[in-house]
Amino acid sequence: MPLGDVQGFRGTTVLPVKWSIVRDEHGDRFIEGIAYNAAITGQRRRITCSDEVWNNPDEEVFYSDEAVRWTVGELKALRLYGTPLKFMHQGRLPAVGKVVDNSVDKDGNLHIVGRLYGSTGYGQKAIQFLDSGDCHELSVGYALTRNDHTKEVERGTIDEISLVPEAHFRGCKVNVKAGRKHMGEDPGRQAPYSYFRVVRAGK
Repeated sequence: MPLGDVQGFRGTTVLPVKWSIVRDEHGDRFIEGIAYNAAITGQRRRITCSDEVWNNPDEEVFYSDEAVRWTVGELKALRLYGTPLKFMHQGRLPAVGKVVDNSVDKDGNLHIVGRLYGSTGYGQKAIQFLDSGDCHELSVGYALTRNDHTKEVERGTIDEISLVPEAHFRGCKVNVKAGRKHMGEDPGRQAPYSYFRVVRAGK
């Protein structure tokens, strides 16, 4: 994990287990959660798509078809550090944060650690929606392309991960939230330590 991006990291962690204490001196919010849980095993098969479907797409076709899903091996090969965190896949808006680490658990689920910017207006708004529970699920963003000659569809790499009200794949959500809190009884001590609460995916 690139610890330089998590200033004053305390304790050790191997994703996706619990964090100890995270020091946050900038008002940023660190999150950990499952970003993708629909991986397939083995090789992806190839599919073609007619002009009619491509020009009038039914999203369910692309979500459910195993040809455009990631394999566990592909997920393990991903290096998502620096990938933008977005708000509801709004590509025209600035990023509200970035991914600082990713891993795949024994069940083939893609976990991320993200940093939400507390120093920008859009980042602050995203943190508010996260804290309220209105936008605490995760959805990966990627492009689909089609070869006009062969009609073969290919899926691009993950180019953003968004906070959304409801993820298409159930269970993709933020499990750990960490932010600035006041500690101790000394009112003059504004210790920038962050505690977290754990919410199990699917509950």
